[in-house]
Amino acid sequence: MKIALEGPINKMTDSACIQWRIEVIERLKHAYTFHNPMDLDCRGREKEMREELVAFDEEGISSSNIVLIYAELGPGWGTGCALQMGHDLKKIVISVCSSPSPSPWLLDRSTLIVENLEGAIQLLEIYSKQSVHLHEAVHEIFNRGFGSMSKNSLHKIDLKP
Repeated sequence: MKIALEGPINKMTDSACIQWRIEVIERLKHAYTFHNPMDLDCRGREKEMREELVAFDEEGISSSNIVLIYAELGPGWGTGCALQMGHDLKKIVISVCSSPSPSPWLLDRSTLIVENLEGAIQLLEIYSKQSVHLHEAVHEIFNRGFGSMSKNSLHKIDLKP
């Protein structure tokens, strides 16, 4: 299975763009492959590389099973497009957002919203077991009490067995 790692890049620091992606990749590399938009880091050259950038991200999202939206850094044009594209292509869209009142777009276009990256990683770890459906992974997290993820930390859950 493949995860597209989507979150703001334009005008972000290296730390903001890279650190969360490294954490996800390091912890889940045994179970997933990744589309990492930072593999085509074109910050400062967005205008010249726009066609290549958009094609690279569209291909990465299209070829992924899951789109992980890191919405903790605020909105970005590319992140919003990735959210919409993941939804339109019927991908599993897991968004990380700690806001008590997420954007209506995030609420409507995400399959699931969790309040922190740790919860998303734990969910994806359980989901990586081929016999486990996403809704079963969510219930397993609740039953085990992983991290700070609780039923109250889910803004939306739209899972079909």
